[in-house]
Amino acid sequence: MAEMYDITGISYQASRQPEWFTKALFTGKIVEGNYVRILPNVKKSTYLNMLDLDGNVLQKSNHDCGWNPTAALKLSEQLATVTDYKIQLEDCIEKFESTWLVERMKAGANVDELPATLGEASLDIVGKSVNADIERMLFGGDATKDNEFDGIVKVLSGATDTIKISGSTLTKANIINELEKVFTAIPEAVLQQGEDKVKIFVSYNSYRALKMALANVDSQVIAAAFTVDGGVIRYLGIEVVPAVGITNNQMVASNTENLIMLTDLVSDFSQIELGTFPKPNENRLWVKGALKIGVAVAYPSETVLYA
Repeated sequence: MAEMYDITGISYQASRQPEWFTKALFTGKIVEGNYVRILPNVKKSTYLNMLDLDGNVLQKSNHDCGWNPTAALKLSEQLATVTDYKIQLEDCIEKFESTWLVERMKAGANVDELPATLGEASLDIVGKSVNADIERMLFGGDATKDNEFDGIVKVLSGATDTIKISGSTLTKANIINELEKVFTAIPEAVLQQGEDKVKIFVSYNSYRALKMALANVDSQVIAAAFTVDGGVIRYLGIEVVPAVGITNNQMVASNTENLIMLTDLVSDFSQIELGTFPKPNENRLWVKGALKIGVAVAYPSETVLYA
């Protein structure tokens, strides 16, 4: 019997989704969550003005009209610097004419615009990539490596007065005991500033190990030391914060006001532009941006480094 339709002359074409799927990248949790103090308007370097009190102000009075000052306000300074960064990408738009994207390009032979939706998606992933690099280097940056600045861990490691604890690789089996060591080492004066201001930073892998340990705790005494509210884990009132750049054998405990991120304009982090070159090179596109960034720790003596 003859078939009604002869379909040998056509083929199946897979459909295409209209949106672009991008690789998962870390966002700016530390900066956006105000887990560091942002110090803007730094062009190259700046001195942090430090003020401390040396000695006791209160003295017993002998009612003898005596005058014997025993305390002094101690002024000091700390030099902090920023590193200049630039974002530069370039390509030829005409290359898309040999792909399926040609159907999404504007009509006409003059090629001076990206295919529809690709420009927005490109800026989005470039911006996320910049945020991911900044997030990682805030704690894990190392200026001896290409395109990096010294992060908080490197600064604390080099400071002679940092409270340092010898660390080991954190696992489900040991993280609760090791977390207790860090908590115990936090200076009393720092705790008095308020539990809401003090954080313990760990890696995302260590944070996952902590979650698994809490899910498998047999002793209710240990479990009672932790609270979980809205996805936030606290140990005896101190928030445990996952941070990119910290390794699985590191933790940092500090008042967030003590951890400083220096920059020029905060808006520079989001001002990434895309455009085309002027004629006769309008068929080439560019992506550009610029920013300044660095970190400092005001008082390493009030910060715990587990490493």
